[in-house]
Amino acid sequence: MREIKYRQRIKDSWHYWGFMKEEGRWCFTGPETTFSTLDDALEKSYQFTGLHDKNGKEIWEGDIVEYFYEWWNTGGMGETKKAVIEWDTLNAMFHIYKAMKVIGNVLENPELLEGK
Repeated sequence: MREIKYRQRIKDSWHYWGFMKEEGRWCFTGPETTFSTLDDALEKSYQFTGLHDKNGKEIWEGDIVEYFYEWWNTGGMGETKKAVIEWDTLNAMFHIYKAMKVIGNVLENPELLEGK
């Protein structure tokens, strides 16, 4: 079973935490935190999607990705686009694009979204 991982930006570094199932029960993994509740922790954290980009880099909620959008029925014509990986609550899924590459994230590289 895969580990459920989260990360949170505190000052200038990422702090990682998560849950693993061991001996039939879920266990907290990671450093000490200052979260008052689990809801507080989840609200201020970004979840790992469980997937990797075309270069093998982990894809996290809040990552900015670049991908090639092929126009329908054009024989490979299209354009390079950028998107933010976000959780779609209505459909309970992350929107993932074919052959995407992580180029940054919304906290460290907001300038990548300018003109998007």
